[in-house]
Amino acid sequence: MPAPPPLSPARVRRAAARDLPAVTALDARAYASEGYGPFVVRQLWDLSPETFLVAEGDAGLLGYCAAARATDGSGWILSLATDPGARGQGVGRALTVAAIAALRAFAPRDVRLTVAPGNVAARRLYASLGFVAAGLEPDYYGPGADRLVMVRAQP
Repeated sequence: MPAPPPLSPARVRRAAARDLPAVTALDARAYASEGYGPFVVRQLWDLSPETFLVAEGDAGLLGYCAAARATDGSGWILSLATDPGARGQGVGRALTVAAIAALRAFAPRDVRLTVAPGNVAARRLYASLGFVAAGLEPDYYGPGADRLVMVRAQP
């Protein structure tokens, strides 16, 4: 297996409330009609601001990742988006690695996420970081919007 690409030169940091409008706009560009909108983005930040991360480059916001600890002891990567113009540059990898590190503060038993079954690039990224498929959740986001649950054991 080839070595994973190096991390993006993007700077990853905790998001602040002032970042949320730009995060909402990026989410809309990344997911079009499936984007969360300002209410959900704000709720994700309110849920766990210490694990809501943004990636910045010289041109501005390149991506974001919202993660949190669930009541069952798992860590969850709830949302990850990369600006369409920054895809393939390691931004998603940098955000995922940083989210896993941030979740360690909660000592989760594992880290979970969901991904569209057809999103091959994201599935490869997550597999390269130790995530394995744990099952398909039919209609996760409504009729026909299935999601694959992937899990990474925490050391």
